[in-house]
Amino acid sequence: MAGGLNAAAIELRFDLFSRPVSGGAWTLVKGVPKFGIWDRPHSTAVVWSKSVGGLSMGQSYRVVVTHRWLSKRGSVMRTAVIASPSCDQVDARPDLALSFVGARSLSGGKTRYSVLVRNVGMTAASGFSVGMRINSLELPTARVVSLGAHKSTLVTFVAASCTAGSTLRFEADFSKEVDELNEGNNVVGTACPTMGG
Repeated sequence: MAGGLNAAAIELRFDLFSRPVSGGAWTLVKGVPKFGIWDRPHSTAVVWSKSVGGLSMGQSYRVVVTHRWLSKRGSVMRTAVIASPSCDQVDARPDLALSFVGARSLSGGKTRYSVLVRNVGMTAASGFSVGMRINSLELPTARVVSLGAHKSTLVTFVAASCTAGSTLRFEADFSKEVDELNEGNNVVGTACPTMGG
């Protein structure tokens, strides 16, 4: 007997499912080698091992194992399903984010503009540039040699004082040198601020 039934054979099938780490519905991952097929062990006491490579970052995965017991004629007598705990493939890339700090008036009609650059990712960001623009005028970029995970640095620009109605725009990784988790938080804009003394 197989599995406590008067069954001629037992078969197992492994299926891989994924969903975003943030949540959502589980979706079958197709085309995984040695998954999605019925395997027949040669004994009722068996340890089965399967490996998966090339998993995408930012996704959760779990394996669903389906057992089925077959009669001598090959018909299904019983099934059982077991799902593994989920395994998160956390995206460990750096993630640069910006926030405007303020502006300070200098002599000669100049102003020092300050922006805080944070790396909210899980790994360090190598060298990158930070850009600034006043309306359509682009200033020379500032260079950050590196920025560790969960670290921040203050970047300043000295330029002509902006006028009321002007728009300031700052962009981290201006030259697209860093492979980031999220490119959408690299830019911050603000209206020309009231100058501090």
